[in-house]
Amino acid sequence: VLEAVGVNIELDSHQVSRTLELLNIGFIYARLFHPGMKYVMPVRKQLGIRTVFNSLGPLTNPARVKYQVLGCSEVALGRKMIEVLKGLGHQRALIVCGSDGLDEITLTGSTTCLELKDGKVFEFEFLPKSVVEFDDISGGDEEVNAAIFQDVIYGENMGPHRELVCVNAGAGFYVMGHAKSIEQGAGMARELLASGKVGELFDRYVLLTNEL
Repeated sequence: VLEAVGVNIELDSHQVSRTLELLNIGFIYARLFHPGMKYVMPVRKQLGIRTVFNSLGPLTNPARVKYQVLGCSEVALGRKMIEVLKGLGHQRALIVCGSDGLDEITLTGSTTCLELKDGKVFEFEFLPKSVVEFDDISGGDEEVNAAIFQDVIYGENMGPHRELVCVNAGAGFYVMGHAKSIEQGAGMARELLASGKVGELFDRYVLLTNEL
């Protein structure tokens, strides 16, 4: 999707560091930062099912971050992953498992949240303000997803796709300590999108990735 909306995703570590330095945005393309993935990715696509790499990829983040939000489709696996993050020395982390199988916070029902904070693991449920149907937050092919992405970034209406982005961004604000709850963080995300600042920043990011 990022490529479809104009982002140059094939940046090396120095270039990604530059985008982080200037805009606080960085995209790490697994195929470039984990060379072995170029052999694995074609096989994963052919299989068409989840494999161990769905878990290993996020856990082997080359940025060695200490604050992280990860999605997992199964709660049992999420409980193992949060212990791995604890062992890796994360200061704070959140693994979210949608009750509908989504590996992110969902809007179709509850989401199990596994939180690492102060060296301890907590578990709680997140419920959206309004429950929607799965089709309301589903995507499509690259063209459809690019249109959804642009509507979320630049659109004016708060539809299900935009709300989905807001609650997941809210989880990031929560983990970083900028919000006292996921919902408060979601409110911050709604305000930022409504202000147009997100669209402006993304436009600058697109230009920068292509200049680099």
